[in-house]
Amino acid sequence: MTTKNTELDKNQALADLVETAKSTRLSPAQESEAVGLAKASLLAGKAAIAKAVQSMTSLPWIIGVTAIVESWPELKAASRRNLLSDLSATQTEQGRRFRLSLARGMLSHDAPLALKLIAAVCVEMTSSENGLPSQKDSQIFSNVVIGKGKPWLLRLPIAEFKNTDAEAIIRCVIISCFPGQCPPLTQLSVIRWIAPGGRLATLPEALLESIGKAVMRWHPKMQSQLKADVPELPPAIDQALKAPAETHPRPRLPQERAGSPPPVKTRQPSPTPAAKPAQPGFDLATTLRQIEAHVHSLRSELNRAKAELAQKPESLRRHGRDQGKRRPEPLESDPVEIESLQRHNLQLEETVDELRRQLEDLAADHEDIATSMGAHTEAPPVGEKEQFKVLLGIKLRADHVEFEKLAKEPPDEVFREHYRLLLENVFKVLENLGVMFKD
Repeated sequence: MTTKNTELDKNQALADLVETAKSTRLSPAQESEAVGLAKASLLAGKAAIAKAVQSMTSLPWIIGVTAIVESWPELKAASRRNLLSDLSATQTEQGRRFRLSLARGMLSHDAPLALKLIAAVCVEMTSSENGLPSQKDSQIFSNVVIGKGKPWLLRLPIAEFKNTDAEAIIRCVIISCFPGQCPPLTQLSVIRWIAPGGRLATLPEALLESIGKAVMRWHPKMQSQLKADVPELPPAIDQALKAPAETHPRPRLPQERAGSPPPVKTRQPSPTPAAKPAQPGFDLATTLRQIEAHVHSLRSELNRAKAELAQKPESLRRHGRDQGKRRPEPLESDPVEIESLQRHNLQLEETVDELRRQLEDLAADHEDIATSMGAHTEAPPVGEKEQFKVLLGIKLRADHVEFEKLAKEPPDEVFREHYRLLLENVFKVLENLGVMFKD
């Protein structure tokens, strides 16, 4: 069999795996096979590289990224250029997602290339008429570059990017992280990352307002931390921090108008009275019941907010009919009222999303506690001390994995900052579980 026929067979085998992946998830063995086939195609010349790119961008991203990272040292300069050219031509959502993932994988192997890939994708995402990424692109950017809790983008030296590239990256970051897509700690990290060099002051007013709306919802301690870390804030953000609580643009839910206590404003978890294992009388069963009660109350608030949101279109039509009775002008002639109703609708949608996120966080916490109690096994119950140790391990497992990864990296300024965020999160978990650090 000739070399050409062998290449054709490998390309066909890779294409067959692409078809399989469309209807079912590939097994670990199939994924390993796909990585091997992709590597062989990348090393086989220009035509094979083009076909490999088509297949890799249609498969789970980890396959293509692994193949490129492992074969990169063996690729000749011409093959590298062909590969990057073919990747740049895939200007689709899936193609952009793959290039961002590749940048993450290549950062420790070829940092200049990784930065170039990220900048190019962000420029592409912001090439629309309004200069902002689409909702789908912002979600892709958030998933790959920001993540949950500890933003990966802190590893990117924003000062080293050209101004046009830095502007495109920052636009993607803000739209993907604000006003409520990321937890406050992540938002604070992002602002600190943008601030050096006075880049905050050069942002468009609309983006500064988006940041301002987010910081107004933060806990006062987080707001004080922002002032300490970034003393020179743009007026739009500084005024948002100084605004009294009653002026915060958070919609009032029906039960609030009736005089009931307002819902939790941020995603910052607060320790429940029973979640203090270090003190006598700790009872995980009681904690579970309290969390279930809180989840139930949040679910009720979420349902009420959804119901009000669903009624808004009918209210808008009814409002228009009532206005028509009082004066001959139709509702469309009053843009102020329309804008007010639309803004209230948007605020209700944000509240629904925030309540849903809180519900997900509480459900995850409930699941962690249940796991620590052995609720999913038939093993005999263990003592409270052992339950607490298991729960602590669950809560800190992700941080430990992140620590092990960072420990292998060079200790430059970016990673020192990342370590600080990592420790902040560890102490926060301990504090929420009732561990006291102050007398």
